[in-house]
Amino acid sequence: MYIPPALRQTDVEAQRALIAAHPLAQLISLGEQGLQADPLPLLLDSYPDGAWRLRGHLARANPHGKSLARDGTCLVIFQGEAGYISPGWYVAKAEHGKVVPTWNYQTVHCHGQAQVINDPAWLMALLRVLTDNQEARRQAPWRVEDVPPPGFIDTLIGAIVGIEIRVTRTEAKWKLSQNRSCADRDGAIAGLMADGNGPLAREMGRG
Repeated sequence: MYIPPALRQTDVEAQRALIAAHPLAQLISLGEQGLQADPLPLLLDSYPDGAWRLRGHLARANPHGKSLARDGTCLVIFQGEAGYISPGWYVAKAEHGKVVPTWNYQTVHCHGQAQVINDPAWLMALLRVLTDNQEARRQAPWRVEDVPPPGFIDTLIGAIVGIEIRVTRTEAKWKLSQNRSCADRDGAIAGLMADGNGPLAREMGRG
């Protein structure tokens, strides 16, 4: 990923926070027919040695899992807040007019090595933690145990494979108008708020 120095995000905790807030990733690898990509939610934690671990699952029928079993080299892309930035929001438009549209965004790229896991107990534990993470903020959280027996969950587990990725390196880019003047940034933040994109405006305001 091309990252100008001013846009490189090296804060590991900020990277982890983005992944936790936006767990739906694009898993990309090279298969027999070329590049392949699948969206899937991934859970981030760490191995005992401190390396990042990403866990998720794919449909057993998905050929992506089979190719990862042969060669687990992969790239995982997490996308944070994003939005269009109008040059009309900049103070510079009235001053000299030499402004153009752009997009602001946050992204974390995780390079790693994946393994495919078929163990039912591992898969059941993964389903529980993935579900609990998303249901925790609800007044009446749904739990895996709420599915009526017998055998329904076992059937579902038989239809998926686990994916565990050891992250070998990360790259992160926060493109948040760092190259603009404070006045232009403030104008873009106000424009985003007026457009209803408060999340991106707040991220820009942190800098």
